[in-house]
Amino acid sequence: MLVLFWLQRRRRVRERERFKRQEQRNMRQNEARIRAILENTQVGLLTLDGGGRVEFVNGKALELLGYAEQEMKWMRFVDCFEHKARTRVEATLGREGPVVTLEEVEGGRGDGSVIPVEVSIGTLRLAGGCKRLVTLHDIRFLKRQEAELRQARDRLEERTRDLVATNRRLVREIDEHRGTELALRQTQDELIQAAKMAALGQMSTGISHELNQPLAAIRSYADNARALIGKQRLEDADWNLEQIAGLTQRMAQISAPR
Repeated sequence: MLVLFWLQRRRRVRERERFKRQEQRNMRQNEARIRAILENTQVGLLTLDGGGRVEFVNGKALELLGYAEQEMKWMRFVDCFEHKARTRVEATLGREGPVVTLEEVEGGRGDGSVIPVEVSIGTLRLAGGCKRLVTLHDIRFLKRQEAELRQARDRLEERTRDLVATNRRLVREIDEHRGTELALRQTQDELIQAAKMAALGQMSTGISHELNQPLAAIRSYADNARALIGKQRLEDADWNLEQIAGLTQRMAQISAPR
């Protein structure tokens, strides 16, 4: 019996270690998928901790703000903006709820220059807690477009013969801008969905781990009961069966909807 108990205990230890390794592999794979989405998107993306410091920044955001990754790691996010804009950004970071967009904010680059950006700040809810998800969109091109549109409207007053051609160009530019906004929102939705799937995978691994421990114990008690019945030790066999009943009740509680 001692040898059997030792073998069963050794098997349970090996199973726990295997489940733990599988859980770690799943977490690494989920993190790699999320990081790939963040790195390959064409907009600047950052995640902030509860204190508003940068935990993760992708290459597009580094290129946009002109910082090295080591410089931005754990940097206060509001320090990436001009003094006049910091109050707006800080107030938005302290607000819970849906995604909030600041259409034009002056961002301070690492070389001291200023760049206009569109900032979207939302909440990313994960199993380990909530983080702030920030999207940075370079609007220099849009501002140049706006300036060109103003000049075009001035020219339209003097050059009525080019009215139709100019209007078509304006419609095309507006459609391109809408397509850019749609792509940005789709990227945000995909990122949030990937984070949710990572959280579900982690939860599924935890439940599987919780169920496999009682299953291993049930197998052990069933084997013991069969051996005891064969030796006519019915009281001991009955005790093993009671343990099996208790474990099945525990498994029912684990899997019951809450």
